[in-house]
Amino acid sequence: MNIYSPDAAALHRRPRHSRGFTIIEIMIAVILGLIIIAGLFKVYETSKFSYLMSENVGRMQENARFAMSKLTRDIRMAGSIPCKIGNNFANTLNDTTQTFTFLDFADGSIRGYDGASTNWPAGRFPGTGTAAGDRVAGTDAIVVLRDGGESYLLTRHNVNTQQFTVNDLYSLANGDILLACDGINAAIFQALNVNTANKTFEHGTGAGSPGNCSTRLGGSGSCKDSNSQLTLKSHTFGLGAQLVKFAAVGYFIGVSSGGDSRSLYRRRLVVDHASSSASYASEEVLQGVENMQILYAENTDTDKQPERYFTADNVTTWNNIVSLRIGLLMHTPDQVSGETDTKKYNLAGALVDPATSDRRMRFSFNSSVTLRNRAL
Repeated sequence: MNIYSPDAAALHRRPRHSRGFTIIEIMIAVILGLIIIAGLFKVYETSKFSYLMSENVGRMQENARFAMSKLTRDIRMAGSIPCKIGNNFANTLNDTTQTFTFLDFADGSIRGYDGASTNWPAGRFPGTGTAAGDRVAGTDAIVVLRDGGESYLLTRHNVNTQQFTVNDLYSLANGDILLACDGINAAIFQALNVNTANKTFEHGTGAGSPGNCSTRLGGSGSCKDSNSQLTLKSHTFGLGAQLVKFAAVGYFIGVSSGGDSRSLYRRRLVVDHASSSASYASEEVLQGVENMQILYAENTDTDKQPERYFTADNVTTWNNIVSLRIGLLMHTPDQVSGETDTKKYNLAGALVDPATSDRRMRFSFNSSVTLRNRAL
């Protein structure tokens, strides 16, 4: 008996138009997907590159503002002391190694050093080299002399015992470098035998580093040689005299702490109070500062206006400097440029090349600074 079932027949009957994708359709779909993914990747890559470039340029500009602000603020403070200095200026700091010669404030409140010069003073800055903290050849440096921001009210000066008495010692300790002035005489010396109980300190000889070569704080002389020491005279500072800590701050370009870049370094006077020993120490201020060039405006007449700008080697009298022109070459932290940098950059009138052939972006920043604290 043959039984026909429509439902059973339907199970074995395939739909006439039911079929899968062909290999050609699959390949076209894959290719279209790859094109879309490549486009998205390109958009991501372009966005990432733009972000990195913007971030690097922003960081470089921020670093430039900070570096220039740090330099100009200290330079504007050059010569800042509480009283005007006349012709009598005594410097009793020992000068046996020429290390402390730039503390001679009588020669001017700033001192510049040309990167092209080979006559750099020993001890004031590190030597040139490739190690971290070494000075970079061909870059300029500057030293600023000013008060250290802490002053003392004099109550008594005994020239026989070489002792000063003040109202309060604050942070004064053995070995600190001080400046005393009263409008007639001025003197730089090293404080010794600081007594916190009596609020006294001395300016005698025989101790400390560099120590004092003389107890005479008057006249116009120094410890440079025996003839200069003979011009020192005895002088008693009265109640109207001013006493301040003396500061010497220098800036130079050195190899960065990582050794793979350049940095702006600060050089300052530091004192080991336990041994009454003064020396110089370097502090890395900011990485990415590749070069520094400085021009000095010298006034040679009485109008207080600069006649022309000079490099440090061509300045005749540092007391005649009235303004400066500073140029900094900055670079981005990363190599974000599309091509190797081969351009020359104008830094305070000097054309300089990049330190290395890389793809970092570089910009030159120039600024003029007027000296407003002229104590001499």
